[in-house]
Amino acid sequence: MHRAGLTFTARALLGAALISAAPGCAGKTKADAEEPELPTPSRELELPLQGYFKVYDNGLKLFVLPDRYTRLVQFDVRQQVGTRDNPKGKSGLAHFVEHLMFQMPVDGPGSRRLMQELPQHSLTFNAYTSSDETHYMHTGTADEIEEYMRYTAMRLNYDCEAVDENAFLREREVVRNEHRWRGERVDLEVRDRVLELLFEPSHPYRDTRGGEDLQLASITQDDACQFIRHWYTASQAQVIVTGGVEPEKVLELANKHLAPLPKRAPAVRKSVPPPRGAGERREVVAPIEKPTAVIVFAMPKRFSEGYVASQAALETLFLAVSFFTGGPASPIKDWYPAGFGGKEAQAFGIALETERPGQLDGAIDEVLAAITKGFSPELKGKEYRAAYDPARQRARLNVLDRLSSVSSRAIAFADYLEEGDTPGFFGAELAALDELSSQRAQQVGAGIFTRERAAIIKLIPDQAEDKVKVERADFDFEPGAEENLSVPDDIDPAEARRPLPVDEMVAPEGQSVEYELENGMRVVLVQSSAIPVMELQLIIGAGEADATGHRDVAMLAARAYGIREGNREAANLMQFFNFAGGAFGSQVGALSTTFYSRGMAMYLDFITAGFSERVVQGEYQMGTLDRWKESRKQDLKKQFAQQAAARSNTFYGALYGEGHPHARAQIADRRELASITLRDIEEFRGAHYRASNSTLIITGGFDMGLATRYVQRFFGEPKLRNRKSTWLSPEARSARPAAPAPTPGATRVMTEIDAERVQTTVTLAYPLAEVYGEQHAALSVLVNMLEFTAGRIRYQLGVSYGIHARLPTARPRIELSGPLDSDHAGEGVEALRAAVASLKGGEDFERLFAFARRNVLRDLINVQGDPQLLAGQLANAVRNGRSYEYFQEHTRRVAALTPEEVRAQIDAVLRDERALLLIQGPAKGVARALEHNKITDAVALPEVVHDEDE
Repeated sequence: MHRAGLTFTARALLGAALISAAPGCAGKTKADAEEPELPTPSRELELPLQGYFKVYDNGLKLFVLPDRYTRLVQFDVRQQVGTRDNPKGKSGLAHFVEHLMFQMPVDGPGSRRLMQELPQHSLTFNAYTSSDETHYMHTGTADEIEEYMRYTAMRLNYDCEAVDENAFLREREVVRNEHRWRGERVDLEVRDRVLELLFEPSHPYRDTRGGEDLQLASITQDDACQFIRHWYTASQAQVIVTGGVEPEKVLELANKHLAPLPKRAPAVRKSVPPPRGAGERREVVAPIEKPTAVIVFAMPKRFSEGYVASQAALETLFLAVSFFTGGPASPIKDWYPAGFGGKEAQAFGIALETERPGQLDGAIDEVLAAITKGFSPELKGKEYRAAYDPARQRARLNVLDRLSSVSSRAIAFADYLEEGDTPGFFGAELAALDELSSQRAQQVGAGIFTRERAAIIKLIPDQAEDKVKVERADFDFEPGAEENLSVPDDIDPAEARRPLPVDEMVAPEGQSVEYELENGMRVVLVQSSAIPVMELQLIIGAGEADATGHRDVAMLAARAYGIREGNREAANLMQFFNFAGGAFGSQVGALSTTFYSRGMAMYLDFITAGFSERVVQGEYQMGTLDRWKESRKQDLKKQFAQQAAARSNTFYGALYGEGHPHARAQIADRRELASITLRDIEEFRGAHYRASNSTLIITGGFDMGLATRYVQRFFGEPKLRNRKSTWLSPEARSARPAAPAPTPGATRVMTEIDAERVQTTVTLAYPLAEVYGEQHAALSVLVNMLEFTAGRIRYQLGVSYGIHARLPTARPRIELSGPLDSDHAGEGVEALRAAVASLKGGEDFERLFAFARRNVLRDLINVQGDPQLLAGQLANAVRNGRSYEYFQEHTRRVAALTPEEVRAQIDAVLRDERALLLIQGPAKGVARALEHNKITDAVALPEVVHDEDE
């Protein structure tokens, strides 16, 4: 196994002129002339990653990338087969085979299947099938690598006959459910018509959804076995292992399990012609709701000449369409980007919608004119670079983003390994971006996105009453065919009676510090990655529950926040933030408001200063509030939006009791909007946006010493320009009172008929006063136990793609929810209730408890292997009024948890009189759910109305 040259160094893109002008950074402005100069971060982008690459005689490729910052291991397998390889008349076969791979018995016929085995050997596992590939993912620890190697060898030497008929039929129903869940309705009509325009009938990417369910239902075991023999060969496989691994150990295990796999030639993949239709205009009548047009352009293949420039040009296209279209006279009501094809023949489209078919031509011309203007050579100098340079920086950040997360990193390297015999990896992409001039990107964009190269299709609504036309085969799997869905055999019930060790909580190279500034703001800095990307979150301890008088005030206090027009100093600083590719956003929850940012650590000064400018120095403008009110008013004119708000209010009112803080009704009547004033949101900010009510969290790969100095300057000692700002004023409020216990209403079952749904969605909820508290550990393990028991609906009945258990914190509750096959919604709801009853019955309780506690603890320990996940974990604790140490405390509580504590929560929370069941779907699905379960006291919500322009 040879080393792959991955170490990469590049200079910053921001020029000296920008650096010297940045306040508080490398230079100073008049406003901060008396402040000491802060050091400038190194503008060298260094990624000291060392990978190891080996190609075996059987053709299998192995790539290993150690990471000293984490104990987490990501083990991925990329198989070179996708939907483009489906035989004619067998749409969905590649995806079905992906599912079938999890049904193989790991120790011969009659033994446990891989789907049952993986949960005890992984933190998470998953797979996906795209046009060009099937990708398997396993996240765990280094001691599980041999298991992953063994599973991979089994996939590449698959004994198809070992999968019994019941498992085959049930998994086929699960895949059919998944395809219906992802959409088998009118919205896919647009996609299918575009594919017909771009690709001839025999093209590998022409895989439209017409008759898909019939084709899926026709797949036999012989079809699947033949497909596996053709495509699941070692020569079609790439194995990527990254995280806390020792390359020598990985190589040893690969030599043991993967090297002996036979060398077999795969089937020959079909050639992939480029997209057609350049310059063609087509009009079709289709069963859609709104007049729609799609403008499509063929794009360069990845790794081909011009690809990097085309991606930068796409950013310019988005800006041009956003800036140069719209307005009161525009016929465009909505537009959105859409991708078509696959890696070998890519196409990019702009889809747009109008109120009337006769407006489509004008809308098309408006978009094409905007694109032409966006790439016009008349846009030069600062005017053009103002749009281009931030886009290029964000493109660089996107490359680094894919590497910063352990899970996405493996997918990124699988892509790089497809580049050719000598892959350039991320270094080639970053170097191409560094060398790419704004003029070159402009030229490439002007050459790709032209009227002459555009393929345009207009879709006119057919005015038919029945918009959903679904061809569907019969459900031919008999529910009740049992399989062994039991706790792993190696779980000793005695384990439930002893605490688990938690001595692996600290990553090898990670470091953290927590402290408090003099103004009372808490700061948490966690160096958790070698990738120079930093995540920032500023959490203010006030949210929806603190808004008095008017609803939505907390949300508006964050959304309407910005930089006052005419403030040159602020505009100057934000220019640096944008040129550095800084990202900014906000999120309002029940108890907190979170402002977040991210960027490259080489621009720590620009990102930190710009982040402070947006939050600490931000001000409100009447225009922002007025625009939001007008937009919301237009939404609430539609019955669909009114119903959505009313449904939420009714559901949460019944779940928690009317007037409970967690019920928090939404605005459903547009007349309420008029009374919200700028003064309301200014008062909310004045009361809560204070340093002493805030916590700043920074995670990722950055210089902690330098970060400390910048945090002090811009958050600890900011030069406040707004005299009304309360940022440095001490917090003037008493401690938040604990939420009262919910008092559920009399309604226990609700139904909602939606004629446009294909599947029936069920939600079973149990209210809580809080999650982050004394019972958090018990609730976490309880939900994991529920997730396992609810698996019967998928793994035994086949009537659902997946029913999952959740523990939301914004509105605290335990919830089981997911889609069901409408024809068998009754059996699904019965199984959902049975999952809860089985926990109450206590069958094999201590073994299931021990298994679930392992899962929860492993998740808590290993989440630190991903900077983004870690930031989210820390922030969740802070948002719920807890300290950074809570993360450690909660982990220790889970490790010491007893079965009796979980039983107590089952008795207190999972009571029938507290349960609220919501059934939503077509009339037949709702009826079958009620009749099968003999439910007679359901409260029917109004049938869903879909507005014409919804």
